Amino acid sequence: MGLAAAAALGRAGRSATVLEQFEFGHDRGSSHGTARIFKVSYPEPQFVRLAQESLVRWRELEDQTGDEILMMTGMLDVGRIEGRREALKECGADFEFLAAAMIVLISQ
Repeated sequence: MGLAAAAALGRAGRSATVLEQFEFGHDRGSSHGTARIFKVSYPEPQFVRLAQESLVRWRELEDQTGDEILMMTGMLDVGRIEGRREALKECGADFEFLAAAMIVLISQ
């Protein structure tokens, strides 16, 4: 997060100093590993929009580096849906809500 903020400041012509507790490329951060998740399914529209904007930034970073950084594979979000449908619709997100019986059929 800090490095991304510093990069954005640099693109805006500002300077920034980044301090890191560990060595560059360490594996101790919350973004390390292959089992991380990226989603836009939130009950609050502001978080849906934030996720949508961050996806744009991820793709820009991939274009700049030539590396695939974020692999989208689809997601099944199970649980309470209050507010999610409305927030996703409001933000124009691509989604589909499934009933439990439909999920059972798909998984067979």
